[in-house]
Amino acid sequence: MKSTRISIPVFSPLLTTRELLKEARVIRAAILGEVIASAIVRAGAAMRRATARYRRWRRAAETYHSLRMLDDRTLHDLGFDRSEISSVAADFAVTRDLARELVNRSRNRAES
Repeated sequence: MKSTRISIPVFSPLLTTRELLKEARVIRAAILGEVIASAIVRAGAAMRRATARYRRWRRAAETYHSLRMLDDRTLHDLGFDRSEISSVAADFAVTRDLARELVNRSRNRAES
């Protein structure tokens, strides 16, 4: 979001009370608009983080349950023990998110 500067006018002693109140309302409205816009942007970012966290948790849970269904020999062939299933599932979910984020960043740079 682009930040805008609000210029506060220097009030002339010749302004009437009504004109002074009108100017104050304009300035207040501009400041409130910026505060509200900033709050909306921050709330959107918080929602995106929460959604990503939830998706990562679901992927880890799905991976965990899939690995739990495998027998010990298959797990050994994959290179880990049954006691490592939780950490492998969590690492997989995080690694997948990081890889996706890196791909998205490189695409954004290429488009710029």
